[in-house]
Amino acid sequence: MKVLEKKVMIEHKPERAPICGFATYISATEPVLLRRCGWEVGDDVHDDFYDLISRDNGQTWEAPIPSLRSTAVAGGFMVFVENSAIFLEKRNRLVTITDLKFEPSLEGAHGEYSAQLHITVRDPNDATEAQPFVSDFGIRQGLYVSFCHPVEDSRGRLLVPVMWQKVDDGSIQQRGFPTRPDLPDVLMDVWEVALLIGEFDANGEIVWNVGNAVPCEFGKSSRGMNEGTVAELQDGRLAMVLRGSNVGWPDKPGYKWLSFSSDGGTNWTEPIPLPCDDGSTPESSATGSALFRSIKNGRLYWIGNLCLHGERASGNFPRSPLVIAEVQEEPFALRRDSITIIDERAPHEDAGVQMSNFRFYQDRLTGDTVLYLTRYGERGSHQLDWMMADNYQYRVSVE
Repeated sequence: MKVLEKKVMIEHKPERAPICGFATYISATEPVLLRRCGWEVGDDVHDDFYDLISRDNGQTWEAPIPSLRSTAVAGGFMVFVENSAIFLEKRNRLVTITDLKFEPSLEGAHGEYSAQLHITVRDPNDATEAQPFVSDFGIRQGLYVSFCHPVEDSRGRLLVPVMWQKVDDGSIQQRGFPTRPDLPDVLMDVWEVALLIGEFDANGEIVWNVGNAVPCEFGKSSRGMNEGTVAELQDGRLAMVLRGSNVGWPDKPGYKWLSFSSDGGTNWTEPIPLPCDDGSTPESSATGSALFRSIKNGRLYWIGNLCLHGERASGNFPRSPLVIAEVQEEPFALRRDSITIIDERAPHEDAGVQMSNFRFYQDRLTGDTVLYLTRYGERGSHQLDWMMADNYQYRVSVE
């Protein structure tokens, strides 16, 4: 594998950083791309999204089309965060999924307010926006997508990793973990992960169901499991790689975690640390990651953050380097000798520089992986300096 390109796509503005919500083809036969972009205006608060269309495979982009944006309501704002999308070629349907959430201000996210999923399904060539479906699917503490990369399995089902705040029986909060003021049995920042599974009925409508959470012994991760990424293996099982955390537990290593489902995503195995094929289990910060199967060679790949230079994971950091690795499917492991650095912190850059919240698509003409990443902290991390970060495009080739 080789990094072929790195270039600035969108420059930052004062006190706001550019982000890419998703990038996807929206035609089964033509090289038409849709890229949704927006701005991070506060910590984990996004606003002023707009859509860009390319009709020449990403060489040029048409004028921005305004998309989602915050709405002022009593006491604060309704905001959209964490855009995700998948284009279903055989059905000619674009499915977009994002969080719709109340925030008292646009300065930073608050964990005590619940999110609902805002889902649209439409013909991408129809300028009329489809009526959104908004639901928390009966989960009273709210349902979230976060760093989500939906996939379509071999049965034509949509698999969407989702997450929610964990309900506590009292044992975890006794250890000092805070709960929500409005829901005293719900932990503020300990999470569970499952799949939202969508199946088309006879009328072409999607019927959604939420599977069971990935089981997780609390001692493995101080924030539970979140931000899963899923792939279908050659043997029909599903594999999910999950974000864990060792924040507050400095004596414990931080890992990415691995779980399997043999029943299509309803039930999952107890997660284990994500291994390499040489038997090692490299540490990784609390960050999202992505699995995908190459359209060029059919092999499975993983993109994420690994601690490669002797530095230990400490909560959310380090978020450098960002790597891509080929996955050995049986037994499931990263091929150690394939690990390739996409980008990493330069010696002169702040230690807090982040290369984590990326989006990507696969170029149909070349098979390359095209990745969009905002390098938070590249100009420093003092106060709001972390937002003085540009959005970059990377192009990575596989064999």
